[in-house]
Amino acid sequence: MYGVFALCALLIGCSPPRAVLRTATRPAPVALCEARCGDTLELTYLGVGGFVVRSGEQALLTAPNFTHPDLLTIAFRLPVRSDSAMVARRLALVDTALLRTVPAILVGHAHYDHLLDVPVVARHWAPDAVIYGGPTVKHTLAGDRALDTARVRALVDAEVGDRFHAGRWVYPAGGRFRFMAVRSDHAPVVAGVRFAQGRYTRDLERLPRSAVGYRLGEPYAYLIDVIAPDTTPLLRILYHDAAVGPERAALPPLAGRDRRDVDLFILTAGNFDAVPDYPTAHIAALHPRLTVVAHWENFFRSPEHRPRLIPFLRARALAKRLDRAAPGSWVTPEPMGVLRVVY
Repeated sequence: MYGVFALCALLIGCSPPRAVLRTATRPAPVALCEARCGDTLELTYLGVGGFVVRSGEQALLTAPNFTHPDLLTIAFRLPVRSDSAMVARRLALVDTALLRTVPAILVGHAHYDHLLDVPVVARHWAPDAVIYGGPTVKHTLAGDRALDTARVRALVDAEVGDRFHAGRWVYPAGGRFRFMAVRSDHAPVVAGVRFAQGRYTRDLERLPRSAVGYRLGEPYAYLIDVIAPDTTPLLRILYHDAAVGPERAALPPLAGRDRRDVDLFILTAGNFDAVPDYPTAHIAALHPRLTVVAHWENFFRSPEHRPRLIPFLRARALAKRLDRAAPGSWVTPEPMGVLRVVY
């Protein structure tokens, strides 16, 4: 099945980004306040699901990916490994001094396009960061003998929120951010089948040889708050690294000063139409003030090429959904593009 998909995608999957997605390397700054704005959030889109989320002199990372095996490599289960030289070239375009102080890397699920480069980034570029994800993330990364497994933190069921129960806030070093993992899902890829389904329940002895060895695991979204010294949320981000159904649209029930609407909703373009009403139902439920479109570019070709759409991505249909649900309040940064949000 994946061989047929790969061949078709190679034949027709090289389209440039459509103007309808309004991609931009330097999106215009967005103001979420009418007057007396006091702070700026800076989002650097690294490509796929990766972001540097910066407030002042502190930042978090969501799982970055720069190694892009081609479709034939994926389909025929050929070996994949992180391209450390590529990682170095791409991250050299970011504030490397800031990266060295990052306290957390958030991993939503354990597929290769989200996890493959994380050990290299953690070892060489974010040496103080703790890697957060589901148990499968931890079991997979145990196969990297060069990575200190004490730096990998598996978030378990009791810590993960859903629409019925609040999860547990994690406060990484620095005091500027907190985050909560929220139960999520992953859209099917072809004919209702999810890529590399399943999870690991024990530590691997080595990293997976092929892309399909990077199993989905336990998919999480993340609530990310910029907080005041007393932990009052000043700005709230909901981060998705996969398209999910409308049953995942509601936030966990939060009380007191933890209650806050979503200011920024980061969504996934890939496979958006494989689940009903994505992202329409989520935007209707969340009423975000700004929606950021990510994971839209073809990650089967080098990130150093001019970005093109994911094969088969129906960009015009996605844009129509966004225009209906969030007219005038969505943006699509290009890889390595920087979006500034004033609030």
